[in-house]
Amino acid sequence: PAAAPVVEAATLDRILQALGPAPVSLDELARTIELPVAAVRAACLELALAGCVAHHGAQLVSRRAVGE
Repeated sequence: PAAAPVVEAATLDRILQALGPAPVSLDELARTIELPVAAVRAACLELALAGCVAHHGAQLVSRRAVGE
């Protein structure tokens, strides 16, 4: 059987909608979308593995451009 997703699809969607091309801190992103930092960190890792989010060190993330 397939493993259940670690992060809910609605959380992933909220993060993708909140992110833009400019890097933001995980703390700021968590405050913006009103979710715990741990949940945002886990979701950003999942999105990075899927190629949708870029990590910029020092807890900064941004949305990857299509074709990047």
